Amino acid sequence: GEGSPTEGGGGGGAAASCAGEKLRLRPPNKGRCGEYSAAMFKILEALGYKTRWVMDWTDHVWVEILVNGHWAHVDPCEAAFDDKTMYLGWGKKHTYVVAFEEEGLEDVTFDYALP
Repeated sequence: GEGSPTEGGGGGGAAASCAGEKLRLRPPNKGRCGEYSAAMFKILEALGYKTRWVMDWTDHVWVEILVNGHWAHVDPCEAAFDDKTMYLGWGKKHTYVVAFEEEGLEDVTFDYALP
């Protein structure tokens, strides 16, 4: 339709064109950490970053990307980058934090605990 990315109009809202059909990702300003992190994961992956999904077993998920040999924390819900101790200010006590990537999984609880 008019204004769709395939017609050079750039599209609008949270819709994206895929082979001429619109795909609604999520309504604007709706979703939780899982939806935001899933979208960020795919965006960073498309930009060429080695990306992994990180899950705190209590209640939160975010993304990490490999930058200069270091796994950097990316939390799209909090607009946070490489601040692995930010959750401590929330009073969180991580029970178990696991990073999932193509090669498998890794326990990263220690990375998000007190320094």
